Amino acid sequence: MKTGLKLVRGIPGAKGGYLPTELAYETLGFGQEVIDIPIYRNEDFKIGDKITIASNKLNICGRVEGRNDLDNSLLSSIEIAFLRE
Repeated sequence: MKTGLKLVRGIPGAKGGYLPTELAYETLGFGQEVIDIPIYRNEDFKIGDKITIASNKLNICGRVEGRNDLDNSLLSSIEIAFLRE
């Protein structure tokens, strides 16, 4: 379903996932530049923690599925995502 909308393309393999297409960026009104989003918390993130990542255009809510301490990144699920008006 996700790839049927042409908003993402699937990456196969153990470290695979989905990458947004140019159409996704156009649909959301974003540029294609990569932006680091700092996430602050008083404690370490644990698998299963609920998280919300928000910008001025988009909110994403999900759960921590994994973490990579070598490059200081989180892997998360997306339970709900919506555009802000």
